[in-house]
Amino acid sequence: MKNIHSYLIIFVVSMFLSSCDVVEGDKREAQIGVVDTGCVFGIDTTPDIRKVLAEEYTGFLCGNCPEAGIYLADTLQRLFGEQMVAMAVHTGFFSIPCPGGACTGSQPAGAFQNDYSNATSNDWGNFFGIALYPGAMINRFSFPNNFQFPKASWSTKIAAEIAKPVEAKIRLKKTLDQANREVSLCIQNRVLVQQPNPLKLQVVLVEDSVMDWQLWYFHTPEYVPDYFHRHMLRESINGSFGVDAFEANAAVGSIQTTGYKFTVNSSYDLNQTAAVVFLYDANTYRVLQVEEIKLK
Repeated sequence: MKNIHSYLIIFVVSMFLSSCDVVEGDKREAQIGVVDTGCVFGIDTTPDIRKVLAEEYTGFLCGNCPEAGIYLADTLQRLFGEQMVAMAVHTGFFSIPCPGGACTGSQPAGAFQNDYSNATSNDWGNFFGIALYPGAMINRFSFPNNFQFPKASWSTKIAAEIAKPVEAKIRLKKTLDQANREVSLCIQNRVLVQQPNPLKLQVVLVEDSVMDWQLWYFHTPEYVPDYFHRHMLRESINGSFGVDAFEANAAVGSIQTTGYKFTVNSSYDLNQTAAVVFLYDANTYRVLQVEEIKLK
């Protein structure tokens, strides 16, 4: 099994462990942030740049996942720079803390005790039917057919998405009350290419360099106690599937300004936490544009 570079999680047990009945996405998670109606932006003089969301699905008990995660965080991030936003989503069979999930009993005592899945990661995993570990969605394009990609195709798929016209623009700014860990995040969205379907806005928090255990096949040691989990999805600020942003056929140049006020969980390292914001097609789930901003 260690020689299989991509896991296809087909067995029913994992589905029962990670999911229940599927309900409408917009109702799965209550809104976390408070809407900020006081956001104001000045004239935009910055260039329009297409950015791509690389959404890796993983877990600390996926022994073939570390090489893929490092490839995404280091090689591809250097290659594509600011035009790629990476996010690691911990959910499913390989993310369940021991003694459940993929734990075999051979792991060191006390290892794999922290649960890095969350309401949003589980909702996404269940809704999209994630079965490939390690695997990634690239802008969630081609869902629901052939939309989960193995590591070998990530670079090609990302480059192809970057080459497409810029369809929307997102501007971000934030203020941080560090003492109270309170953030005010302002967001301005603009339509650059008319879209036939409504658009939704998703705001999530990711934390980089979370140190914990990781199973790593063909590595010494195989059970790594101080592995750095990169750009880990921590939670959503506006529900698992975001909120309405634009109606269908919104005119080119249409602008939406909104924002959220929220308190950052005390367990997150403020120095390593960022907000990832993306606009997506409400019917196809295809991501049109994504931006990332560090909270500190």
